[in-house]
Amino acid sequence: MKEVLQAIVDALKNEETIAVLTVVRASGSTPRHLSSNMMVRADGSFVGSIGGGTMELQAVQDARAALVAGQSCLVDYNLTGKVAGNVGLCGGTEQVFIDVISSQK
Repeated sequence: MKEVLQAIVDALKNEETIAVLTVVRASGSTPRHLSSNMMVRADGSFVGSIGGGTMELQAVQDARAALVAGQSCLVDYNLTGKVAGNVGLCGGTEQVFIDVISSQK
């Protein structure tokens, strides 16, 4: 978490607009715990993890869309069922808050 917090501070010092993703609800078997977080930049680079795999890839895409829109949002991720190319689905669900933060706020 310390690495994520430092990345947030550095990005805001550089006047970047970023997205901070935080697991706010988890049900069933999930790869990460409540309050796990990551920071995503507009270019898709990130620091931290909210679960890895296909779900995290989708979360990064959702964060980039939120950055373009300039809107924070709450997103549910279903970790059940079969996803092409994904091994080791956990079987639970995660709700993630995507918080768009600007040094101008």
